[in-house]
Amino acid sequence: HLLPYSEHGQRKRDYPEHYSRHNPWVNEHFKLFNDAMTEIGHKIATSTEIVNVGVIQPIRSCYFNFKRDRSFDTVQDIQDSYAKTTQKLGQMQIPYHLIDETLLEKYGSVKGNKLALGLCEYQYLVLPLMFTMDKSTEKLLREYVKNGGKVLLMQGKPDYLEGFPFNYDYLESNVSLEEIKAAQEFSTNENENIRVAYRFDDETKRRFFYIVNLAKEDTVVVINNKKMHFAGYESRLINEDELKDDKQFEGEKIRLNKHFKLSHPVDNYLTLDFVKFSKDGNSYSKPIPYMGILDQLLHERYEGDLYLKYEFDVDVVPSICTALIEDTHTLEVRVNNKVVSKIGTVLEKDLWEYNIAKELKKGHNEIVVKINYYQLPEVYYVLFTEGASESLKNCLAYTTTIEAIFLKGNFGVYGDFKEGKEDNVFIANKFVVGEQKKEIDNLITDGFPFFRGKIEVEQEFNVHDKSVMLNIPERYQTIDLFVNDKFVETMMFTHKVDISKFVKEGNNKIKLGVIVSNRNLLGPFHNVYAEEDLSVGPETFERFGQWKDGKCPHYVDRYSFVKNLL
Repeated sequence: HLLPYSEHGQRKRDYPEHYSRHNPWVNEHFKLFNDAMTEIGHKIATSTEIVNVGVIQPIRSCYFNFKRDRSFDTVQDIQDSYAKTTQKLGQMQIPYHLIDETLLEKYGSVKGNKLALGLCEYQYLVLPLMFTMDKSTEKLLREYVKNGGKVLLMQGKPDYLEGFPFNYDYLESNVSLEEIKAAQEFSTNENENIRVAYRFDDETKRRFFYIVNLAKEDTVVVINNKKMHFAGYESRLINEDELKDDKQFEGEKIRLNKHFKLSHPVDNYLTLDFVKFSKDGNSYSKPIPYMGILDQLLHERYEGDLYLKYEFDVDVVPSICTALIEDTHTLEVRVNNKVVSKIGTVLEKDLWEYNIAKELKKGHNEIVVKINYYQLPEVYYVLFTEGASESLKNCLAYTTTIEAIFLKGNFGVYGDFKEGKEDNVFIANKFVVGEQKKEIDNLITDGFPFFRGKIEVEQEFNVHDKSVMLNIPERYQTIDLFVNDKFVETMMFTHKVDISKFVKEGNNKIKLGVIVSNRNLLGPFHNVYAEEDLSVGPETFERFGQWKDGKCPHYVDRYSFVKNLL
């Protein structure tokens, strides 16, 4: 899903955003990301986790109690207990492994007062809510308890063995969570947002911690009496013999103000995703979301010429403007009734660029794309044949798709923006193309709501100390940071940078090369349930079979834009 070679047609809606060259930050800084992930992965792969706690995974109890017609509610008690058990162990910083009963039958044994599974040995067993277990598991568990093994029952003991009533008279809790925590080889504070893995490096023969802050808020982690300050979502690999108290920064801490100058004009974008369509080139529908048109044509099984009219308003005609239009069996493109020609492709072979600047006018403008619309029989078979398999549906590729188009050029896009119900969102309904601003306070409301790519902005700031920490807590993908025309670093995994070596007392200049993703170019813009949809897939956009007369109950006309750094 995550690395398509093309974003043509429906591919761009297949669980975005993608780790491909179409994604601006991936195109520019993927090596930095990959190097970091490779370092962490290598460290984990060449080390052994130090863990003495095993949690028996209660999947057999889910099988035992599952009712297909009632689905989740029949296993919710097990799920809730399982989740609470693992979350509690995690926030107490107690490393644990999940024990699968199938593997336990094949590779399990009892060694004294420890349960062994493969090369791992567990001094403590934790049982979440369980109704039943396998006979092979019960046999090992009985021997383990007989030998003095420590067991913690989080919610009582099972009542069945492989589905039949069974008396686990020997099974009682004989250890507490506090005692398990005290038996760990390191000490730490309890923190619901921190997770700690304790490992032995097979290469360096040293022990280390992999520590992750799951929350966006800063927090304090104490391990072996050493206090460390973690920023939101920060993670670290730390050798145990190098643990030390974080040294608090004692210099000047600065935040940038909201006003920036553009270092130079940039290519800006406007997405046109409402379309009027016609089958004869004369009589057009009302404006409809492009996915609604595709849905209607699929159900009609239409085949033939199709005219797609995209409309927009212009206050100031830009000197540079192109239209980016996917080739969906395109026959002709007209701008204000004048035919325009292709000048090349952008990003990939099916996304064509048309120079339209000379044909634009102040006021209302329209682009009409004429295509040869049809679907191969296989498309209709998959969509409409009763019993068509899920695997076939997952492989479906439309022969012809209806797509949004994009304007690109040295313009600004302005609209009726207001704050959304969600903190991180602006919403708007109408847009107009105007002159691109040279100074901005807000990327979205000051002319760049649909922007994707790299935008360089700068401002001046004063410092009064030789030690200076820059803090940029807002959301961003990556930032190329320059201070006084000197490159500092690419910010990807941190919000704070020590810029002491680059500043001088008094007035300084900072420049940010901010990478903005495709989210505000491609959407989703129109989800009725969430202004910022955090679970995005094909259904978020297409809503197949749910359109009627160009309307869908899961779709609203307003646009939502996710705030970026600026």
